[in-house]
Amino acid sequence: MPYLEYLGLYTVFIPLFSFIFITLYFIILYCKYKGPNDLFVNYSFYMPMIGSLALGILLFYTSFFWITLGIYTLTFFALHLVSFQALGNAVKDKTSMGVTMFSGLVGMYVFFSCALACFIKHLF
Repeated sequence: MPYLEYLGLYTVFIPLFSFIFITLYFIILYCKYKGPNDLFVNYSFYMPMIGSLALGILLFYTSFFWITLGIYTLTFFALHLVSFQALGNAVKDKTSMGVTMFSGLVGMYVFFSCALACFIKHLF
């Protein structure tokens, strides 16, 4: 399938992010029916940073930079939205949700720094 080349290293991208999104979906369902769970808080907090790092690294393995950057940016925003929803369902004290902005900011910094470095690499 020729369109899979737009995903960069799709043999890593598809299984990795399928696992991440399915896991976050099950966390949302579990916490919706069973209530908040402290075990899932750390996973949901660190997942945007780890996912952003994975997207940034995978961006270096594409020959279609702009298309892949667009797809990865949409994946980046979807990852943050789903992980923040999972974190909101997993945490007991909702006043601590402001701390999740740190996770989003670090993830944004990592992803767009990698995108900038990859753009500079493609220029030269």
